[in-house]
Amino acid sequence: SGPPCGKRIVAGRIVKESYGAAKQQHTFTIEVLWSKGEKPLPPLRPLLIKGRNLYRLKTLRQ
Repeated sequence: SGPPCGKRIVAGRIVKESYGAAKQQHTFTIEVLWSKGEKPLPPLRPLLIKGRNLYRLKTLRQ
């Protein structure tokens, strides 16, 4: 991890959600529909992200 190297926009859908009671945090598995920007992700790639990061990164819902 280091300084940000660019901006990437990812559209996807949540395919799995889990909650770790020991650390009290959500984890989401997101299936990428499309992506653009710095190092775009291929479609259908699973993306694992913690809830605290998902909420912090200006997440929009449809």
